[in-house]
Amino acid sequence: MDVTSVSRSLASALLFLLFLASCTSNEVHDPNGSAFKECGLDGVKADLFKQQSSGIAVAAHRAEHSKNPENSLAAIRAAVEGGIDIIEIDVQLTSDGIPVLMHDADLDRTTGLTGKLADLTLQELRNTYLTFPDGRVSGERIPTLIEALKESRNRIFVNIDVKSSHVEDIVADVAALGMIGNVMFYNADPAVRARIRALNPDAVVMPIARSSAEISRLVESESLEMIHLEEGYNSPKIAGFLDEKMVVSWTNALGEIDERALVDGPEVAYSSIISNRPDVIQTDHPRILLEYLKRRGLHWSAHTQCK
Repeated sequence: MDVTSVSRSLASALLFLLFLASCTSNEVHDPNGSAFKECGLDGVKADLFKQQSSGIAVAAHRAEHSKNPENSLAAIRAAVEGGIDIIEIDVQLTSDGIPVLMHDADLDRTTGLTGKLADLTLQELRNTYLTFPDGRVSGERIPTLIEALKESRNRIFVNIDVKSSHVEDIVADVAALGMIGNVMFYNADPAVRARIRALNPDAVVMPIARSSAEISRLVESESLEMIHLEEGYNSPKIAGFLDEKMVVSWTNALGEIDERALVDGPEVAYSSIISNRPDVIQTDHPRILLEYLKRRGLHWSAHTQCK
């Protein structure tokens, strides 16, 4: 074993001991009657993002929307029930400044309305229902960020894709529920990231890097805790660099990789992305990826660390 490997092993052992020290024995019960130790969700910094080299966490893109409307409370509940580690949700503001969950600026694809979300009040948005992936109308309404966070609290980590430059109310909603430690904020704009940090220095903020040079620049200039890597250039070498810097790597299996998992199976589809040693993989098929990682002994889960 070389010096680098020894250093990483010692660092991992120390971090795991710190993790255990942070655990509590309180149990949190969800509406379905299940329970898990609260120490599994003590915080992004304390738990999930001190797990490098210990396994891969699974993030559900727009929550678990394979059989539920994307960015819905039902999709969040499905992710929790499926034992997924993280949900990714998209947040933007209504015309009266209320943070709500919605990916597109236009409402046509995911609701029965037309036009732009930013042109309507929350009350106007409440008069429609979200659609299933196949276009059928569901019984799910567009949730506010507060509603989504309450559904998630003490149950699953949350990655907020911030789709507005007006971040004050978004950060305030997270802080009001005491969830800064359980939430990540993703945005590609450095000015937006700086504003989030200024509003709450404890916030975990994630940029995206599109080249190796950009990784180094972002890690050094922003004192990052995590970074989103585009799939095309990730490598074990980059993973080693980020491990040394104690920065968590997030990568996507969305699109072609995920679709290949349905056709050729997860062993074929996900083996390449896993070989690059990411810490988190975001997917449209979280249950398929989760089962595959578990079979290979590669899954790291906040929900199981304290059982």
